[in-house]
Amino acid sequence: MVQPLLSSSHMGYGTSSLSKDAREIDILIAHMASKRGQDTRFVVCGHSTGCQDAVWHCKKGKEAGRVCGVILQAPVSDREYAATQPGTAEMLNVAKSLVDGGDKEALMPRSADLAPITASRYLSLNGRLGDDDMFSSDLTDEELRDRLGCVGVPCLIAMSMEDEYVPE
Repeated sequence: MVQPLLSSSHMGYGTSSLSKDAREIDILIAHMASKRGQDTRFVVCGHSTGCQDAVWHCKKGKEAGRVCGVILQAPVSDREYAATQPGTAEMLNVAKSLVDGGDKEALMPRSADLAPITASRYLSLNGRLGDDDMFSSDLTDEELRDRLGCVGVPCLIAMSMEDEYVPE
């Protein structure tokens, strides 16, 4: 088992993206295959918000063909969590305005998030049908198929007792 430290780990999530994470997972898988043999297959596990990385890699990863299974441990909806926080609606408007104005990589105001976060990442995590919006309870069956249907390998969804950010 290998646990990578992606650019999005810890406080880096706000200036990263699912695409960047998928590229980093590709680098790891390619390296591991070069060491263990080109026929080696891998299982990708995501935890909490990291579940979106596992799904996104299935959809966009160049090395996705080497993945024979996916584990989603405690997938959560960042959007539903953000909706419980004061100021989210206002910050969504700020982020949308920045992105619409062509400044998607601009940093949001400090009050938007604990970590420095770009406008595009804020929308991805907290906007309805943003790239990260994969596990929200209000997604339709069709929206869920569009978001999760790319996982063409066996997938285990493991629920956890409590997520440190989404305990209920």
